[in-house]
Amino acid sequence: MFFFMKNQNEEEKEQLLSLKKRDADVPSASSSSIRFFTKVTACAVLLAGIGTLGKINVYDRQQQRFESSGVKQQLAFLGEADGLPSCGPYVDDNLRTKLLHNGEEVQDAAIGYKECEFFSNIGSKAKLLGDQPSECVAPNTVITTYTSGDDFYHNLGLVVKNLKDQDCFMKRFLVVCADSACSEQATADGYNNIEFPEDSSNSDTSYGRFTWMKQKISLGVVGSGVNMFMVDADVVLFSVPETNSFLSQSNVDGMFQEDYMDYHGAYTNGPEWTKQYLDGVHAGASNFNSGQMWYRASERASRWIQTSLAHGVMCSPNCGLEQNVLHDAAKQAPVGDTELGVEPYALNIQPLPITYATFCSRTTDILHDWEVVKHMGEWKTLHMCCAGYKYDGMGNAIEKRKCAMQTPGPSCVEAGMGKEERWDYVAPAETTEKR
Repeated sequence: MFFFMKNQNEEEKEQLLSLKKRDADVPSASSSSIRFFTKVTACAVLLAGIGTLGKINVYDRQQQRFESSGVKQQLAFLGEADGLPSCGPYVDDNLRTKLLHNGEEVQDAAIGYKECEFFSNIGSKAKLLGDQPSECVAPNTVITTYTSGDDFYHNLGLVVKNLKDQDCFMKRFLVVCADSACSEQATADGYNNIEFPEDSSNSDTSYGRFTWMKQKISLGVVGSGVNMFMVDADVVLFSVPETNSFLSQSNVDGMFQEDYMDYHGAYTNGPEWTKQYLDGVHAGASNFNSGQMWYRASERASRWIQTSLAHGVMCSPNCGLEQNVLHDAAKQAPVGDTELGVEPYALNIQPLPITYATFCSRTTDILHDWEVVKHMGEWKTLHMCCAGYKYDGMGNAIEKRKCAMQTPGPSCVEAGMGKEERWDYVAPAETTEKR
């Protein structure tokens, strides 16, 4: 069977449940997914595993929902042997009836006609970008993020603020947009971009659609034979991710971000303490966060993502966080998956170095701790998970790191983004004195 780890944070669990209920009670447009996302990030609630995976008959559950409301409707959903969309190399034959959907809308993790078309489109885009010559990104590799066209879009400028002038990076950087407003803005700003199908989910919450979208983007790129480093839109890229190093580890199929990290302890106690600390963390929990992910283009990685999505269909609407399902799918790989009819296969995933940083520290406020800030020059990235102030936190982190590298001193903890640099800054109107 396929199990979640037990929830270790009831307070975060209740927060997620409350927010999901509120979102379900109020109809929202696709752009609201980001506003929800800024308040409840996957990182902040990793340990909120709020459900257990099991065999859930999605067809029956949806049919009962309509019947209880007095509406008679025949649903074309999963499990039919014919009429399913053709998804080419992106869905294995033995997972077609577990994963594919033949209706107009798709429930969270399931895949329908429009998404199969999206896989083909993003695959072509990724191959084109991956073929571009680059001195700083590995061959046949793209860097991706995803966002929407509401206020959260403006985080994108901070994601790549340090790299926007590096052509070797920008021509391999791909933005996946959740809506047309994002696509229009990204095109105007000169980003390589592609739009995810807007009506790709009939989820009770737009947050569910948005989080599962991440795995579908990954399947589209990896299933097309292109390597990918993917980050959430609240990750600052201080420097170009070390994709050549990742790719050189030929036995590693994927790498994930550490969910939480005691940076104060690491920098005050040294490498040996850090190793023992992380060994202890991993012995007790996964510490798996999908906010920063490396995927090697391989059949194994594609199968991993597919089985995660298939279990996402089975456990809906009680899956909890999609990253928990993704991690459990990796744990299931060596023993096989009888529920899905997947034979055992080798899969090797490893944590990214701690220089691919997380804001979740569980000890000190790392952006106001000089013992940590003075080491920020070593960091490649920072994921502002566990923070309610995404945009400000990202902008302030860039300035603190710059201060620590250029004029190091404890006062760097007070460095921050100037108001004139904010996307919403409005210069005061000029006034003319009366004579």
